[in-house]
Amino acid sequence: DYHLITAQPIHDALTFLLDHLPPQMHLVIAGRADPPQPLARLRAPLPLPGEKAPVLISRSFLALSLALVPAASHAAPLPMLPSLSAELDWGWAPLGEAQDIRVAPLLLVGTLPGLESSGYLGEELQDGEAELRLYRDAQLSQVPGAFALALPGQLARAMPSEWNGRFRDQPLSPRMRALLVSGVDGRRSLDQTMREAASKASGEAVLFHWMTDVQAHPLLSSHAPGTTTRAADRLVFIERDPVLAEATVGLALVSTGGEVLLRYEDRFQVLLSEANRPPRAGRELARYLVDALRPVLQGDALASMDN
Repeated sequence: DYHLITAQPIHDALTFLLDHLPPQMHLVIAGRADPPQPLARLRAPLPLPGEKAPVLISRSFLALSLALVPAASHAAPLPMLPSLSAELDWGWAPLGEAQDIRVAPLLLVGTLPGLESSGYLGEELQDGEAELRLYRDAQLSQVPGAFALALPGQLARAMPSEWNGRFRDQPLSPRMRALLVSGVDGRRSLDQTMREAASKASGEAVLFHWMTDVQAHPLLSSHAPGTTTRAADRLVFIERDPVLAEATVGLALVSTGGEVLLRYEDRFQVLLSEANRPPRAGRELARYLVDALRPVLQGDALASMDN
């Protein structure tokens, strides 16, 4: 019930504690709204390679997942944050009934970077290489749309076989989209803004997804032509100007009753090349995001946490 505290000295004391928290100590705060502490500054750093980013899971979603997968395995749980709500206020329908999840448009925060125009060791690009670099630049702008198009399908395939729901588009007004973007970039409470948007939608819940801090690096500018390097978890032959793109992507599932059921964000890399064009790169980005959540969606991590 931290949301009931209105005394500023208490908030200031807690902020001081968080700023000086020993690394071996973990602090859990439960409430029905985001606390007034500077959450963007206190947000955990990106995980090291091989680690998982935190997942915020509501207890309603925990109950749902365990109901959908009664025989869930007991795999090692993902790192998780406690729910912001302890009430089971989203009535998930019985198994077998279709669930109507509305998909809001992708929230793309910031502008896509223009690719640098030099080759290996700063060499000037030849005419054909310069045209290809411009082509890769245009391809990069297609990746967010391809990611948004692929995400609902990837999520549907990751859900338990008992789930019989569907995803449908949910339009956003320009004002609401602008408010959500300001929530993603930390200028306002993202959870509160998503709750507001979800309360005006149809269906049982709204899927929000976003992409921020997109960066791209032509591998030809840092590796000699004809060499091989590892990028985006694969061996890449440096030919025809492959580009390594990186972005922070996230999603949240929010019930139309106003509960943030699930929220996750992490950073992923994809390759743009002759063999890996924007539709495939966007699908890979969506698959990486969903694969990180697969134990949660299928109940494995949730069952472990419940036990």
